[in-house]
Amino acid sequence: MHAEIVVAFVAVTLSLIVIPGPDWAFILGASARDGRVLSPVLGLGLGYLLVTLVIAGGLASISTSNPWILDSLTIIGGAYLLFLGIGLLRRPAALTLDAEGTSTQLGAGVLFRRGVGVAIFNPKGLLFFLALLPQFVDKNGSWPVWQQLGFLGILFQVLFCLFFLILGTTAKRLMSTRPSVAKTVSRISGVAMILIALFLVIERALTIWG
Repeated sequence: MHAEIVVAFVAVTLSLIVIPGPDWAFILGASARDGRVLSPVLGLGLGYLLVTLVIAGGLASISTSNPWILDSLTIIGGAYLLFLGIGLLRRPAALTLDAEGTSTQLGAGVLFRRGVGVAIFNPKGLLFFLALLPQFVDKNGSWPVWQQLGFLGILFQVLFCLFFLILGTTAKRLMSTRPSVAKTVSRISGVAMILIALFLVIERALTIWG
């Protein structure tokens, strides 16, 4: 691929990654409530990698002729974010031990799986891969289109994981000695997830039903 295309892609990708969205809310909530960063970030990364593979395999062209696919994924994603947001509000901050002496933090495996779900059903990610990724593909290039999509998708994963590892680690360090701040951040993350979920579902429903 041409170097100028890669540089332009990196610039656009970073400008989108720094925009708060469901992934931001999820990572901040996990670091504030559960004190974990690596497992949720890896989960998000795997989820976006799976989306990349599906897009490279032809979902972009399929969804263009069948818009109900994107509509369905958006509604399902909104419902999933709503579920996670309510969970954050119900248990807004990590407690080292509960009344019976057991940890109330979510395990790394649970956060990893939830991260995969957030990425797969994140409309921002879906729209990025469906609408923006193909714009950086050179149909006359020496690489096949699917290889270009795969390369750009993997480059996105690397940039994404590095940014969110830094974000989550920084947030964890700032909040580890301030339980009240951690509780507030996790509540804000929960509210953000709920608002994003409601906006997505309502906006998509209005589009479907005119």
